[in-house]
Amino acid sequence: MTTIDRRELVRGAFATSFLGLAGAAVAMPSQAMAAPNVSRDTVIDRAWFWMNNNVQYDQQGTYPAPGGVRYRTDCSGFVSMCLMLPAPGPSTSYLNDYSSGISKANLKKGDFLNLPGVHCVLFQRWTNDAHTRFMLFEQSNPTSDMNHREAALSDYSSYGARRAHNIID
Repeated sequence: MTTIDRRELVRGAFATSFLGLAGAAVAMPSQAMAAPNVSRDTVIDRAWFWMNNNVQYDQQGTYPAPGGVRYRTDCSGFVSMCLMLPAPGPSTSYLNDYSSGISKANLKKGDFLNLPGVHCVLFQRWTNDAHTRFMLFEQSNPTSDMNHREAALSDYSSYGARRAHNIID
């Protein structure tokens, strides 16, 4: 086993135990190149699929994407499903391994905001010319489940703007 393999194994074990995902596999960084190309329109269509099916938040649960592949029903599982990342989806701690950082001013539909180890949301579109408000999709928490709502960018000041490696314009 190489040093990198051991690190990935330890990181995955830590993420699994930390997030209480015993029994649920978490996609590891070595799988980062396994995601197929996906268009921005497809990302948003997939978000609407879970939104229209009122998928309930559950860190232990899974739900099928269009086509039947099952993803975790938490925030990072939702973003992973939309972006067609390896199922059941990397945690917020690993999403950055599947993406590149971008300026928040350059967010486009299908990009996401991520705070590793905490939460992530899928960006849909700007709602004002100043680019201070936007529409997002999120799998939030057991109380509010799936959300499609307007938000202030300032509420996400600690989050990094990300663009998936497999997204195509």
